[in-house]
Amino acid sequence: MYSNQAVKGQAADNRLTPVFPTEGMPIYIDSWVMSKEAPNKEGGAYKFLNFVMQPKIAAKIADLTKFTTPNKGGAEEHLPQDFKNNPMLNLADEVVENTSFYIGVDKVLEEYDHIYSEFKLR
Repeated sequence: MYSNQAVKGQAADNRLTPVFPTEGMPIYIDSWVMSKEAPNKEGGAYKFLNFVMQPKIAAKIADLTKFTTPNKGGAEEHLPQDFKNNPMLNLADEVVENTSFYIGVDKVLEEYDHIYSEFKLR
């Protein structure tokens, strides 16, 4: 489950509590990318990236989407307190230490499909 889904779920039903598996869990990064062949890089793409990375804008995007912001150089001060205090959006150090990125997903895709199919059946 993505963090923003968990936050929205808890907002809908406050009996829900986040649980972080002791076995560890995957962590993800969403990124903006631009083709090296993209037209209008200077006039459009870089302006857009510069806009969304402004601290106030980055904080607003984070608060609206309920995803954390990579803009740690100023957005934090513009985030509401409930966002800053939410353990699903600001993982504790011991939780972060127990995360990993999926690398070489193609090598384990069949096993993941099996696990997700089993989960859906329950």
